[in-house]
Amino acid sequence: MESVLIPRNTNGHWVLCQVFLKEGKVNLFDSMWGHNDKKVQLGEISCLRYMLPSILHRAGYYEQLGIKPRNNALLAENINQNFLPQQADGY
Repeated sequence: MESVLIPRNTNGHWVLCQVFLKEGKVNLFDSMWGHNDKKVQLGEISCLRYMLPSILHRAGYYEQLGIKPRNNALLAENINQNFLPQQADGY
């Protein structure tokens, strides 16, 4: 499995997180990126960024793959809004 898709509701607005487990990276897709505060959006997924490596380690995920467990948070990146269709309102 290369990545896992996780939908996330933030203040009534849905965003999509694509988690690349091996690379330790989270891509954030937001159709209202230009209207939302970028720092708030990245902060909203901080629990995912910090807890997921610990859960994977305890589940034996890293051991199964023969890779070193992550001790730090996953890197978070927003996907360029020019790539994604953007909505002008909340509907």
